This record gives sequence, C-alpha cells and structure tokens, in this order.
Amino acid sequence: MLLTNSAAKNTEEATQKQAIAQEQEAFLAVETVKIADQKQEAEGHLAAALPALEEAAKALEELSKDDITEIRSFAKPHVLVQNVAECVAILKKFPETVHRLRFWLTRTELEGSKGHDG
Repeated sequence: MLLTNSAAKNTEEATQKQAIAQEQEAFLAVETVKIADQKQEAEGHLAAALPALEEAAKALEELSKDDITEIRSFAKPHVLVQNVAECVAILKKFPETVHRLRFWLTRTELEGSKGHDG
C-alpha cells in the first residue's frame, strides 16, 4: 500500500508539472507571435527611415566650412537650424546636448567633415 501511495503521489506531481509546462508553452507561443509581429513592424519602420538617413548622411558630406561658419555667426539660431545641428551632431556621434550647439560648431571634426573648404 505504501508503494501504491507513493506511485499515486508521483503521478499526481507529474500531472501537475505537465499542466504547468503546457500552460507555459501556450503562453510562450502567444508571446512568440507578438514578438514576430513587433519585429515585422519595427523592420517596416526601419525600412521607411533608411532613405531619410542615407539622404541626411549625403547632405552631411556636402557641408562646407563656410556653411558651418555661417551657422556659427547666428546669435540665436532658429529652432529648425538647431534641430539640423542636433541631427548633424547625432550623425557625427557627438555626445553633447543641443544646449551646446556653439561648441559643436567649433569642433574641428565637424568643420573638417568634408575634407575641404567648399
């Protein structure tokens, strides 16, 4: 009888563990579908953004030292100019914040980004 009780207890524990495993498997299947959907959506957003990024990188290569000097001469640049400067700083991987706009514009790396003056 002791052996029968032990076997019954082991069977019950195994059945409970199997039920928990099946619940987790069902949960993970749902999560896998959600993640796949999110991945597809993110890839779509990335594909839509890449042309703009490539265009911005190309425009960055066309900046001249005179362009930088002109922007630097503004006492209080327009918000759009500040936004563009922030984008340039991001593309050039400068860690500074937008509040340091003038500092960005004096960086030799930015001024020399094109490799020539015009």
